[in-house]
Amino acid sequence: VKDMQKLLLRAFNSECDDTISKIKYNNIDASIKKINSSAEAISKLGTIMKIAITENYLNLKIQEAYLALEYQLRKQQEKEEAKEARAQMREAAKLQKEIEEQRRKIEKEQAHYQKALLTVLKQLESAPENEKVDLLAKREELEKELGDIEISLKDIDYREANQRAGYVYVISNIGSFGKDVYKIGMTRRLDPQD
Repeated sequence: VKDMQKLLLRAFNSECDDTISKIKYNNIDASIKKINSSAEAISKLGTIMKIAITENYLNLKIQEAYLALEYQLRKQQEKEEAKEARAQMREAAKLQKEIEEQRRKIEKEQAHYQKALLTVLKQLESAPENEKVDLLAKREELEKELGDIEISLKDIDYREANQRAGYVYVISNIGSFGKDVYKIGMTRRLDPQD
């Protein structure tokens, strides 16, 4: 009888372990049912020798199944969080590269306009009165361009300091989404039209 008890207990434990190892969110009910039916089958086989799986032991196995499910769900959640973190890191790197490229482009443009402004200022010093009006207009235009460039640089500095900031957009594409379907999204691009 003791040998039969050990054998039936081993069989029950093995079946429970196998079932619990395969638990997922979509099969928990079937797994619990399988554990219950296994306990019933073991109890039927051991009826002659008065061997049965106790209610307390069965409840512990069911509790183990729910703990395994919780573990699987947390593991999946951690995978999704890690995936999201990697995506955010890629997006941040992409944004940083875009910011650096934009900054180089604007600084190059700024250097060009500063050089042109210096040239105009030198010409103003030695120009006759009839040419000074045109040169003053040119100087004013160059200073305005340099002011716009300064604003652009401040925008880039702001975007670099606040990388999580972006633009929320709502788009509709009948060809892709269908009629009356809209997509709400967010982009961290410097130019939201990109």
